[in-house]
Amino acid sequence: MQNKIHLLPQDLINKIAAGEVIERPASILKELLENSIDAEADDIQISLDKSGLERITISDNGTGLSSEEVVLAFTQHATSKINSQNDLNKITTLGFRGEALSSISSISSVTVQSYNGIDRPVLYQIEDTGNEILIGQGRNRGTTIIIQNIFSKMPVRRKFLKSETTEYKYFLDYFISIAIGNPTVKFDLTKNNRLIYSLKKTSSFSERIFQIFNTIKGNDFFPVDYKNGNFQISGLIGQPQIARNINNYQYIFLNGRFIKNPLIHKAIKEGFATAIMKNLEPPYFLFFTINPDEVDVNVHPRKLEVRFNNPGFIYSTTKNQIIKTIEKGLQNNISIFSNKDKNTNFINKGFKNKSASINFTKNILHDTQQIESALSSSELIRSSKNALQVFDTYLIFEKGEKILIIDQHAMHERINFEKIVDQFEKEQNLTAQGLLIPLNIKVNDLTKEQIFSNDKFLRQIGFEFNIIGNSLVINQIPNLLPINRISEIFLKILSELELTEGEGGLNWTDIKNKVLATIACHISIRAGQKLEPYIISQLVSDLIKCKLPYSCPHGRPFFWEISKEEMERNFKR
Repeated sequence: MQNKIHLLPQDLINKIAAGEVIERPASILKELLENSIDAEADDIQISLDKSGLERITISDNGTGLSSEEVVLAFTQHATSKINSQNDLNKITTLGFRGEALSSISSISSVTVQSYNGIDRPVLYQIEDTGNEILIGQGRNRGTTIIIQNIFSKMPVRRKFLKSETTEYKYFLDYFISIAIGNPTVKFDLTKNNRLIYSLKKTSSFSERIFQIFNTIKGNDFFPVDYKNGNFQISGLIGQPQIARNINNYQYIFLNGRFIKNPLIHKAIKEGFATAIMKNLEPPYFLFFTINPDEVDVNVHPRKLEVRFNNPGFIYSTTKNQIIKTIEKGLQNNISIFSNKDKNTNFINKGFKNKSASINFTKNILHDTQQIESALSSSELIRSSKNALQVFDTYLIFEKGEKILIIDQHAMHERINFEKIVDQFEKEQNLTAQGLLIPLNIKVNDLTKEQIFSNDKFLRQIGFEFNIIGNSLVINQIPNLLPINRISEIFLKILSELELTEGEGGLNWTDIKNKVLATIACHISIRAGQKLEPYIISQLVSDLIKCKLPYSCPHGRPFFWEISKEEMERNFKR
């Protein structure tokens, strides 16, 4: 017989809600910390017994509750934070849904002690056997909540908890995200009677970040500071050299709330562009301020996800600010080569005379200043005659307390890539050279189809060709590509053009940059090529003009710094 529709009992309703809001014990910590902060607490004490699986205690100096308010607070959908539908369009508090406390009490035992500074202190206990409200002991203004027997009323959920170590990691993740987002609040975290964190109030987000993560260094980050009307982005982004395959330092905050947002993460990654390799993750701590009515934080019960009214603006603005910050930061780093710096020494080594390689320079360093003019006008180029080239591949410079080693091929790739990209964006084509003898490449039907599909772009980057039967006849190639490797390079470019959005996860900008990077690679100085001092000088001069003077266009760094301190440590000095 078909079951009839009926109303669920309130206790079951609460347990269903708890299943959404309270994913694991650490979710309780998050909800209670948000309540303490919304209650204007600036001193919060947290104690975890058995890493939080046995007991969670949170004590704050917030506004406190009266006996009537504390009972009402544990009723489903009771809240002090919204009053009307219009309030949902401008949420300014961390909590607002009125589900957390009722959900917590439906799956655990709860004891609340609170004093609002006006009414008598209150003691409220919620157990399986019933609820009891009493007059509490004297205390300072604020609230203490003790949560025990977590998931005792939902044994199925408790059965699926992970190990104490794993569950504690979730506790720590929530604690850190809330502590970073509230630097003016003092936090103490105790685990199994051992003090883990004692975070004093700070005046800035960056101070709080370095309080928590004392192993990261401030000079590994670039500051972000952008404001346009009511929209602001501030915080820190890691320099490219500290990007890793897996990064634990990725935090996004919106109006003080920690969020997870794929749109912003993508904008940050694309802002790094060719400064890092595609498989690496940059660290960042970014704080967004936006009008509350421009964002919907009521998307998910745990409030980790949000929707923006204008996601395109958020994406493009974030990406552009990351680009500008990285370019500015890397250009400041490369100031080691500034002409004004009188303390820069270039380690000495003998070289051949200038005339032996003038033709080589004309071919390799195309589209740069005339060599003779640069030599006569630049103090930097004159001083670079004393640079050290080792293994005919690496250039070594001394700067104060550091030695800087540069990969000559990767550096020249960056220089040529930015010149090529700049030319392509301005003119929508690249300079080319005709072939006296056309090149014939045998192609199959699939390759011919790929060529037809990308005909316009291939011609824009400098190729001119005809297809006759199963032969591709190339009459013109991008400037200075090695003729003896045209077949290999052309097919490589075709393979990169196959990486569509759906197949390779790359957008058109990524694909275009991969193709232009391939061209830059093949016209650049190779490893194993001996360089004259004035060629090195011209390379350095061109490098200073680059937007991202740190990595090759594939994201591979070409800098390696070794400090005097590190050298002395290795030599046991």
